[in-house]
Amino acid sequence: MREGGDESVRARVAFLTERGTAAWCAPIRLELWPGAKGRKESEYLRDLMELVADLEITAAVWNQAIELAVLARRSGLNCPYPDFLVVACSRIHRVELLHCDKHFDLLAKL
Repeated sequence: MREGGDESVRARVAFLTERGTAAWCAPIRLELWPGAKGRKESEYLRDLMELVADLEITAAVWNQAIELAVLARRSGLNCPYPDFLVVACSRIHRVELLHCDKHFDLLAKL
């Protein structure tokens, strides 16, 4: 999102958004909005809200997230709780999760 951010990530997000194939969910928006610095980044997020599909956090997503959290705990893996929801949401909605977060790589193995 930021001008100094990884250009390959920015290009991928732009490509998916322009094609109409990008999606996100509430935990992602919750993470991004408080981090928006200034009017330009806030406007960018507002634009994304119009262009990006919103994946619903359903009961099935919550159940999958709980199962992931239990598996992670048993495996000794400590992750932020929103990460469980994001991974569960991608699995339930059957979408690829593009990310730059080691927790998502670890959760994918569970």
